[in-house]
Amino acid sequence: MRELPNLTLPQMLRENARTMPERIALRQKDFGIWLPISWAEYDRRARHFGLGLRALGLGQGGHVGILSENRAEWVVAQLGAGMVSAVAVGVYATSPANEVAYVLGHAEVEIVVCEDQEQTDKVLERLEELPRLKRIVVIDPKGLRGYEGFRSACHSPHPEEPRSGVSKDAPDGSGASTSILRDAGLRPAPQDEGSRGFPELIMSFAEVLRLGAQHETAHPGLVDACLAAQRQADIGLMVYTSGSTGKPKGAMLSYRNMRAQAAGVIERLGYDASTTNLSYLPLCHVAEQMLSTMAPIYSGSCVSFGESIRT
Repeated sequence: MRELPNLTLPQMLRENARTMPERIALRQKDFGIWLPISWAEYDRRARHFGLGLRALGLGQGGHVGILSENRAEWVVAQLGAGMVSAVAVGVYATSPANEVAYVLGHAEVEIVVCEDQEQTDKVLERLEELPRLKRIVVIDPKGLRGYEGFRSACHSPHPEEPRSGVSKDAPDGSGASTSILRDAGLRPAPQDEGSRGFPELIMSFAEVLRLGAQHETAHPGLVDACLAAQRQADIGLMVYTSGSTGKPKGAMLSYRNMRAQAAGVIERLGYDASTTNLSYLPLCHVAEQMLSTMAPIYSGSCVSFGESIRT
């Protein structure tokens, strides 16, 4: 079996950004166009997202939930958490609200990344069951324009991000879920109120990136210090079982485990820097993690994310 560098997954991402910064690491299909993301940009986005999480109060070993279909922001959030020694917890985007709440609560998630209004509403519906949850970070906030104080990032994307203003198979946001908001202690804003900044709970993905960039200026050596302290025995990811025979169970994957899985995939499937694969299994499943996160980062190959499972 091929011997891989003795680096954790976030350390390997940083190494790829150093040794092949302009090579394409990710491609995101948006409005029918494939938008490339280089290794340097992948590293920069992950770094800024992780620092944004830290600025929001997420500490070392803290848990970040990711409730989204496959897309570039999924792996950016995962690696961003790893950059600051936090742990990503994947949640199936097809799960109903009660199952989402169970996983987030069981994993003691403090910040959850939601793809859009549909996923955000699942969390808000069960908010009272999640006392540890501090923030909801929304990738595509289009449908949240009517939620009180929420400043949509659709009109001012982060300069590092491709345009991503249309949600995939999600509500159009023409009417905010007022009952859910009311139950969660939030109120829908008047439609003519305009942008008033973010409320205490909900932020956009782009805003966290901006916050992280500011935090990097104030704390320039923080990510390097976190990466230098990482060990292969550290937990880097929590993967939950399907729950078909009972409550879902969380499997804690160490960086050593992920490195070993990457080595097996690279050997069996022949991954190298010229390989491109299409991500289609759920990223909260360990199989897709092997194919679209672990093996590509250790081999330097490219991962492509479609707009939906159909396109």
